[in-house]
Order: sequence, then C-alpha cells, then structure tokens
Amino acid sequence: MLAAPVTAAHAQRSAALDWNALGDTAVQLLADYIRVNTTNPPGNEMAAIKFLIPVLEREGFTVQVLDTESTALGPSRGNLYVRLKGDGAKKGIALVHHMDVVPATPKFWSVDPFGGVIKDGYIYGSRRVRHEERGHRAAHGDDRPRTLRNPSYARHRVHR
Repeated sequence: MLAAPVTAAHAQRSAALDWNALGDTAVQLLADYIRVNTTNPPGNEMAAIKFLIPVLEREGFTVQVLDTESTALGPSRGNLYVRLKGDGAKKGIALVHHMDVVPATPKFWSVDPFGGVIKDGYIYGSRRVRHEERGHRAAHGDDRPRTLRNPSYARHRVHR
C-alpha cells in the first residue's frame, strides 16, 4: 500500500521536470568544463576544482579540496573530495574522475580543443576518456578500444 503514494509522488516530480531544459543545461555545463585547460604537464587541476565547486555545491554536495601544492606534485595541483550524504538505506558508490588532460595539438583538430564547441550534434573537446578509465567503461558495458584516430574519441554525441 505504501508503494502507490511513493510511485505517484515520484511520477509527479518526474513529470514536473523539463527534461529538454535539463539536457540543454548538461550540454552547456560540459562545454564550459571543456574550456578549462588542465593540460598535463603542468596539470592545473585547481582551475577545474574552482569550476566544479559551485556546480557541485548548488546540487547539494559537500566539497573538500585536498590541496597538493605543498607536495612534489607542484603548484596548481589538487584533488577534490565530494560527498552526497545519503540516509544509509543503500550502499554508497565512488566515482573517480581525472581533472587533468593529455596535451592536445591544435593542428590535429578541426576546432579549438579547449573551445567546448557544439557542432553538428557533437561536443568537441579535450576531456576525452583516458586509459586508466577503461575499467569504468567496462563496468558500464562500453569497453571498446579507442584510439586517437577514432574521431569519436574526442567528441561526445549531444542527445536532445
């Protein structure tokens, strides 16, 4: 009997969401994030951290910057620890994300690799999947090999 009101309430909240607007916001957020140049070397993850903090806090996450400037990693390097506290009813999940990117040589790009260009239904940018993230892709059923010659490696389809 309790499932019916919860399901109805969930359906009501879902119907109230403007999914097209939410999708447009997500696309714009990714394009803006691509514009943060964290090419390693030198890294400059602190620029990405400064970009991500207000986005994450606005969504209710607790954010902690783990500054690594005083370590051998050097200046402008950092890590971000983010938590969305639950009620303990379900198990937690950890997501790991690299904020630094490999160097992008502009002469090999048809657009600015840090421009966050949205063109022909794709977002182009340098925040591509790295080899360390292969396990994450495998966990989601997407363990296809990717190479620099594969154009889909550095662009993501915009679904609207």
